[in-house]
Amino acid sequence: MSGTASAYLIKELRRRRELAGLTQEQWGATLHWSAQHVGSIERGDRPIRLDYLTAIDKVFNCDYSTLYTLLLRAERAPVWLRPWLEHEREAIMLRWFEPILVPGLLQTEAYARAVLTQAGVAIDDVDTTVADRLSRQEILHREERPCRFVGVIDEAVLTRAVGGPAVMREQILALIAACARPNISIQVVPARVGAYPGLNGPFILASMEGRSAGFVDGPLEGQTIELEADLTRLEHTWESLREYALPGDQSVALMQEAADKWA
Repeated sequence: MSGTASAYLIKELRRRRELAGLTQEQWGATLHWSAQHVGSIERGDRPIRLDYLTAIDKVFNCDYSTLYTLLLRAERAPVWLRPWLEHEREAIMLRWFEPILVPGLLQTEAYARAVLTQAGVAIDDVDTTVADRLSRQEILHREERPCRFVGVIDEAVLTRAVGGPAVMREQILALIAACARPNISIQVVPARVGAYPGLNGPFILASMEGRSAGFVDGPLEGQTIELEADLTRLEHTWESLREYALPGDQSVALMQEAADKWA
């Protein structure tokens, strides 16, 4: 963990202890860790370990283990992606358009691995990158206020052989299963439509409490969008392209046809 992230977590742990009105000795005794261990962590002399955070979570009913995971994930992400990951975690609704690939938050492990290994992306640790991508899906499955996901994909997403027939069939069936969840809907723009607004590239709109943000992907790096004028343009594109998408039930039927063709 980098110095900045570690310093933030140390500060947060110290704040929690002081709010509880406990000395380092009392805090350590409550957690069954030595006062020396607590002091060395708060001074930054000893790295913070997940088992220490798990003990704090259990005793004080908090969730520092998740914070630790999020900080690590953010550090591994490219610098240009980090602002968007923060918006994504806080989103109450995501509207996601993809003309090329399955949206990342709906990808299966096998599909994600195929994308990351076959698309010519320079990645040092594929396993870790795949795990990070899959862990981002937790916002759709959290118990309290799961994020609403509204996706529009091009039919080409269902017919492009990413990873081979078995991977594609599993992925499309996973999309169909996702549509059964109350917070997830996916619409498909059929190939017969031809050209329509949005074909120049994928984008995402995130709605949060009192604010919004967007993300536009690109061949080199993505860009987080926060300017109101740019967000308005994305909103207009979203509304326009949805006019070309099939209703939910017809989209699911088309996905099932595509899955059967990959069998």
